[in-house]
Amino acid sequence: MEYVCLVLVFIGIFMFVLSTHLVQQNTLKLKQTYADSLDLLRSDPTNPTYHEQALQAGRQYAATTRNNKSVTLFDETALANDIRAVTANASQFSSIRQQKATTQQNQDASQSNDQWFAERIAVKEQQATTQQNSNPSQSDNQSIAERIAALKTLKEADMISDEEYESKRKAIIDSI
Repeated sequence: MEYVCLVLVFIGIFMFVLSTHLVQQNTLKLKQTYADSLDLLRSDPTNPTYHEQALQAGRQYAATTRNNKSVTLFDETALANDIRAVTANASQFSSIRQQKATTQQNQDASQSNDQWFAERIAVKEQQATTQQNSNPSQSDNQSIAERIAALKTLKEADMISDEEYESKRKAIIDSI
């Protein structure tokens, strides 16, 4: 009889140690899941799906640390603080990302406009040279008009200042 009691006590202790170990393993697994979900949220702080996943994983982890397996107000506050810490600069990062994209688009548009104006001026100059060679008296007047028009286009596109416009315009008119 003593042996039976001793074996039962031994089995009871073994079961207790085993269940404690399994609970600890589960708690560590849930803690890692929570940490991973926070990392995922950190990678895209404005994503509501990642936010919800982090909150759910945190609640599961918090519940395993309590004897009654329920989440307390303290746990909810701690989770909210963790999530706020991860997403604290989300609006800042989002606006920086948006500013970079806008700046890049503006640079691309500006380069495109600059290229278009340069090509347009080159075409006009080539046309003026061709016309000047074919009819010198008429092409001089057209060349001057075209040069002033091209100059005005550059001014309107803010590629040259008002002072540059006036000085070049005066130089063109003086060449008549």
